[in-house]
Amino acid sequence: MSADSDKSWPSIPPTQLKLQREPPAAVPEPSAPAGPGAPVPAGPPGPPVGALGGAARRPAAPPLSLQDWLVRILAGVLLAGSVAFLYWSYTRLAPVQKQARTLAERANKLSQEIALMEGKYPPPELEKLAQDFQFAGQLLFGGEEDLAAWFEGLKRQLVPLALEASAEFGRPSAPATTNLSVAVVPATLTLNLQPSSDVGSIRSPYGRVLSLLDELTRQPKRVDLVALEVHAGSNSISQVRTVLELWAGEEARP
Repeated sequence: MSADSDKSWPSIPPTQLKLQREPPAAVPEPSAPAGPGAPVPAGPPGPPVGALGGAARRPAAPPLSLQDWLVRILAGVLLAGSVAFLYWSYTRLAPVQKQARTLAERANKLSQEIALMEGKYPPPELEKLAQDFQFAGQLLFGGEEDLAAWFEGLKRQLVPLALEASAEFGRPSAPATTNLSVAVVPATLTLNLQPSSDVGSIRSPYGRVLSLLDELTRQPKRVDLVALEVHAGSNSISQVRTVLELWAGEEARP
């Protein structure tokens, strides 16, 4: 510090410096023991004292009543039901939701295909397609009774041609070229040519076989000729064997 700053503060002799100290706290004097009639000072109560001078024990809890047991059993049942519901939701609900999503996707895809078809084909063409599809159903055979009736009608048509027919039907199968609910019934038709004066004078055996093929093409139901086998001698035909495929509806499936 500079000399000017020392002159601004007066010097105080050490004898005049006095430190102020707080007076010591008063120590309370011990009070005389209270007499028998003196009042007892108030204070927190101490622990209860037992008969033998020790701390008193807590009383035992009362036994559970029937209502308490019912409440506990009900709580346990509710807890078990909640756990069972969570397990069912995990094992059953998740697959069902997945199946529902799959079906929704398929329905959405079908609706898109329908919208595409409606936009591609005008209403008149759609009506024509519906009529053609309905007409295609009429070309199919029914069950076994319909097949038997068709064969009986064919035999009556072959009487004027002097042809004796026998048929053997195979097991129906689904065609591999279509997704429709149809069946193809294989049939082996065996024809024996019988001599007839009425027919022989007009048509030759070969002409009668050609008439047979013409009858097959004129059938009201769909009949496909798969194979034709002709057994002939030196002068005439003795037997004709044909393999046919008869188109039937879904009811003809085994």
